[in-house]
Amino acid sequence: MIFEDSGVEGIHHLFEKIDPIMKKIGFYPAWDYHKVSYDYKLVDNGHAPDYYLRIPCKVVAGTVEHPGCEIVLKTPVTFKHYYPHGMNFDAEVPQDLLKKAEQLLSEVKEKLSALPELETHNQH
Repeated sequence: MIFEDSGVEGIHHLFEKIDPIMKKIGFYPAWDYHKVSYDYKLVDNGHAPDYYLRIPCKVVAGTVEHPGCEIVLKTPVTFKHYYPHGMNFDAEVPQDLLKKAEQLLSEVKEKLSALPELETHNQH
C-alpha cells in the first residue's frame, strides 16, 4: 500500500539528524551513496509472511557517508516479504498492520518536524 499524503514526504534534513530518530522509533536503515530506505517490521498477530513499512529517501546533497548529507523523505509504502523470493509491494496488508503503520508515520512526522529548520546555505 502507498501512503499518499502521510505528512512525511518532503521532509528535508541532514541524514545525521534523521538517522538516530528513525532508529529510536524502530526503523532499520539501508543505504548506498545516493539513497536511503528505512524499514520497520510491522509487529503482527501471527501473520506470516512478514510485512514491512518502508520510508524511502533520496540524497539531495552530499553522500550518506559524509557529514552534511541532506536527504528528503519520499512516499511511504508497505510490502510483504516472501523468503527467499523477495518483496511484493502490491500485497494486501491486514488492517491491524495498516493501523500500526499509520501510527508509526504519525510518530515519524511529529519527531522529524520538531527538528530545527535546516540551514540551506551550506556548500556541498
